Amino acid sequence: MSSRENLVSSTNSPTYQGAREQLTTVCTWYIWPGAIFRVPVTTLQLPKEQGCWAPANIEAKCKTLLYARLWFICTKNSSIISLMRKWDLTGPIANPPNVHGLPTGITYIRHYALDMAYVSPPGLQETMKKFKSRLYGVLLTMATTSKGTSEQRIAREYPGIAWQRVWKNVHTTGISDPIKSTWYAAIHEIIPNNERLAAIHLTTTTSCMRCGATDTLLHRLIACEEGPVIWTWTKTRIGAILRIHPTHIPGEWTLRPTFHHWPPQNRRR
Repeated sequence: MSSRENLVSSTNSPTYQGAREQLTTVCTWYIWPGAIFRVPVTTLQLPKEQGCWAPANIEAKCKTLLYARLWFICTKNSSIISLMRKWDLTGPIANPPNVHGLPTGITYIRHYALDMAYVSPPGLQETMKKFKSRLYGVLLTMATTSKGTSEQRIAREYPGIAWQRVWKNVHTTGISDPIKSTWYAAIHEIIPNNERLAAIHLTTTTSCMRCGATDTLLHRLIACEEGPVIWTWTKTRIGAILRIHPTHIPGEWTLRPTFHHWPPQNRRR
């Protein structure tokens, strides 16, 4: 038994930390290809109500796949099952867990013992898919609870904005995903402009290279080149939807859309 334990300890064991870091890097480059400013993937994983996209949590998903595989191995005649039985990991794990008797070199087994103590074993009628879904829910709750909730940078810079209304408008507006992603980047002020680039010493001027005015994000969106034409058309459409005159629509709504949607009117017969 000791020789087998040493063999398992010396084997290159799977690690969700390494997979998490690699997947986070890949997701970052996929979402923000070539971007200077980015919203971290860990921030994007927060709920939509907090201004994020709520994709799958990479850490919890990696743990789910690893733990489900280990549980499946414990139900089969595998080379590691005798060790899992020795460590009392083939059934319900005591809570709070005790990992002092586990080898320190097998990190993933220690994490398995710690986390699976809060997950009940799959029932007789429970499929592996349902078990993975339940396991992911528990691990996601543990991951988000331990890290807590942090206020986003843009919300800290503009504390007087009704950010819940802003995020609701972004996620419920009927626009395509590419446009929504661009709008999301504009709201977070991560679209490069000379004013922000000069603040971090990546350029020597804050002036617009086209018209000479201060190159702010709002200037780039609605004031320069074809921006006024596009913004005039957009205000007309927004005014028709919100039932207000276009002159009452501020340019700041492109960055912080705090408008309120009226409920749809019933058509007269």
